[in-house]
Amino acid sequence: MTPKQKHNLQIILRFTAFWTLFGTLYGIVEYGLLGETGLYPSTQNVYGGKSQIVYVIVGAGLLGAVVGTMEVFFFKNLFLKKPFVFKVIFKSAFYSILILIFLIVLGAIFTSHRLNKAIIDAVVIQSQMRFISNFAFFSIFIYIGFAFFLSFFIFEMSKSMGIMVVYNFITGKYHKPSIEDRIFMFIDMKGSTTIAEKLGHVKYYELLNKYYADMSDPILNSQGEIYQYVGDEIIISWPKSIGIKNNNCLNCFYDIRDNINLKSSEYFNAFSLVPQFKAGLHCGPVTTGEIGQLKKEIVFTGDVLNTTSRIQMLCNEYNAQLLASQQVLDLLTLNNEYDITPMGEIQLKGKNRKINISTVAK
Repeated sequence: MTPKQKHNLQIILRFTAFWTLFGTLYGIVEYGLLGETGLYPSTQNVYGGKSQIVYVIVGAGLLGAVVGTMEVFFFKNLFLKKPFVFKVIFKSAFYSILILIFLIVLGAIFTSHRLNKAIIDAVVIQSQMRFISNFAFFSIFIYIGFAFFLSFFIFEMSKSMGIMVVYNFITGKYHKPSIEDRIFMFIDMKGSTTIAEKLGHVKYYELLNKYYADMSDPILNSQGEIYQYVGDEIIISWPKSIGIKNNNCLNCFYDIRDNINLKSSEYFNAFSLVPQFKAGLHCGPVTTGEIGQLKKEIVFTGDVLNTTSRIQMLCNEYNAQLLASQQVLDLLTLNNEYDITPMGEIQLKGKNRKINISTVAK
């Protein structure tokens, strides 16, 4: 599997797990209330006891898988420019309507099985009508609607903040500071000030939005994490072991370049230009922790970030698209695919110690 395929599968599995959990809770509560009575008190429909829990769990899990699949392959790019609240409410309403149909069909199948009658038998149909017209059905609908709202709220939050950020907040991984070895890449758009003046604020925003969107797949495929957007600059990070695997940190830059070039006609038609960019690459230990009271954020602190930023600033001076420190290059398994040109020991601005850097070309 490619990292993108794994990412899509993880989304489907998260929805499946979420709905399996909700189905399990519902089945347990329902059994706790009804036990082995054999009938729903409000409708007098057949209640299957413990076997009903299995039906509910399996049905909920399948529902989650269907929802996750639709999110990956249908809704993925449908509401990119819609507000957060609109996406959560619209999707909750859309799926809630679908679930009405799903519940009716599932209930009919279950009743047909329990009564050993055809699904179109009059007894089965009457049983379903009693269920649909009863408040019990309405209460289940409210429960499922809330579950949809909660699942999409979490899903959209994870897309806005990054799934790992949400996961780390929930688990409290960085509640206490920890030290990690990480690789950082600072990517900066060339001539952004001139471009912004030429395009104007709104058009420049649209350019940035497309520019960052077209970076998404390469970052995903290299298993990178977006740490921050800083104006026209994006900071990408990898745990050291992941960043050096298959030269992920280098491949990420060139995959981004290739993707932008592949869509050059789209950029030129929309903005009369194709964005060019430069990057600095460095690695080292950082302290990672959760800060803030009014607004919490997981941040990386350490000299490696400042150094990476300084390396990126030297790209114009050396007419290079990508500059990398020797510390990163020593970790990678390089072949003839890359042309490495050492620049020697460089005194970075604001730094006492010199650092060996090289230009990297593909």
